[in-house]
Amino acid sequence: MRTTLLLGLSIALLAVGCDDLLDRVSTKQPAPAPSSRSTVDTGRVTISGNTTGSEGESIRLTAQVANPRGELEYEWSMNGRGSLMNRDTDPQNVVVIASTTGRLEVTVTVTEDGDEIGSATVTLQITD
Repeated sequence: MRTTLLLGLSIALLAVGCDDLLDRVSTKQPAPAPSSRSTVDTGRVTISGNTTGSEGESIRLTAQVANPRGELEYEWSMNGRGSLMNRDTDPQNVVVIASTTGRLEVTVTVTEDGDEIGSATVTLQITD
C-alpha cells in the first residue's frame, strides 16, 4: 500500500511539474514588426481566355487580379508573330491576332499604385 501511495504521489508531482513546465514554455510567438513596404503577393495575377485558335483569328484574353486594393495598370507583351489589339482602349483585356501557326506566349504584368504586384503568361496554340 505504501508503494502504491508513493507511486501515486510521484505521478501527481510529475504531472504538476509537467504542467508547470508547460506553463513556462509558451508556443506563442511575438507578432512581427510592421513593415513599411508590402511584399509582392505572388499568384494574384491570372489570364483567362481561349488558348487555341487559328491564324488570323481574334483571341480575347483577360487579366484578372485577386484582391485589388489600388489603381491597376496592365502591360501586355507577346513572344511570337502577331498583334496585340485593344491595349489602349481596354487595358485589362487584349485581343491577340496571330500571323503564323505554332505557339505564342502572351504575358501581362500588373502594377498597383505604381508597384509591380505580379505577372502571368499564357501559351496559345495557333493552327491553320
